[in-house]
Amino acid sequence: MPEQYFQSGHGRVFMQSGGSGPGNSVEYLGCARLTGFSESLGDITPIYCPDPTAYDKFEAVDEVQGEGGLPQLLL
Repeated sequence: MPEQYFQSGHGRVFMQSGGSGPGNSVEYLGCARLTGFSESLGDITPIYCPDPTAYDKFEAVDEVQGEGGLPQLLL
């Protein structure tokens, strides 16, 4: 798929350097490309219990989904 360039008047990209907050300045990026969004949905962690028939062995009995992350914009 060819790259798409926004021409004047169709779009602007502004980035806040140093993280969000009132003390950080916003900069205009005259030639920038946004490639997409990324969002972590949380890892799945298995829950193990001791195996009743074997010493020092464990069985996966359930799983828990972790907290999802904040979305990020990829440049």
